[in-house]
Parts: sequence; structure tokens; C-alpha cells
Amino acid sequence: MEFPLPLLSTTLKDVFWCYVPDLPCSCVLLTDQKERQQHTYWIFELECLECLADKTVYYPDGTWKKILLDKEKIGKKAVFRVDGVIQKPVIIRVDVAESILRRNMLGIKLECVEAVGV
Repeated sequence: MEFPLPLLSTTLKDVFWCYVPDLPCSCVLLTDQKERQQHTYWIFELECLECLADKTVYYPDGTWKKILLDKEKIGKKAVFRVDGVIQKPVIIRVDVAESILRRNMLGIKLECVEAVGV
């Protein structure tokens, strides 16, 4: 494994599948032995795009300080990871973010990222 893989709840997986129907997912069961409960989550494999704009600002260790995406390199992708940086963040379009926010899910942090270009 190159980096930690985020786990999706079933609700979030269903949102992602609306926008990326061929998104490969694998089911993972997390068991709380003390409470005798199991919870279903999903590991997913997002496409990594080399979509950083030239004006992305980096710290000396290679992590990004301010990420700027190139709209032309992204195209119409709705959900993807950024290649070429250590963090490999998950990027979602605004319509995907709105769909997530309408479902009142917990444990999700969204940050606005700037995209430049045509």
C-alpha cells in the first residue's frame, strides 16, 4: 500500500457511484467485539490524475502549501486523486460535494480547492 486508503460508508459509496459508476470498491467489515457489532465500509480505488497547475505552491518537504488544479487536465472527472504530490488528496466536483452535504453525513471535511485554466 503506497498511502492510507480512506474508507467509505455505504451512503458515501452510493453517492460516488452516481458520478463514477465503474468505481472499483471492496467491502470491508469492521467488528466491535466488545459491543458485538459489525459495520460495513468500502475501500475504493480512485484514478490518479496529474492535474496540478504550474502555480501550485510547495513546502520544502514536497507537500503542497496551496494546491492549484489545471481545469484542462481534469476534464469532466467528478471524483479523483491528485498525482504528483505526497498527500494524494481526494478531489470532488462541486455537484458531488452538494450531493454529499444533502445527505447529512458525519466525519467528512470538505475544503475548497482552486482550479485555473479555461
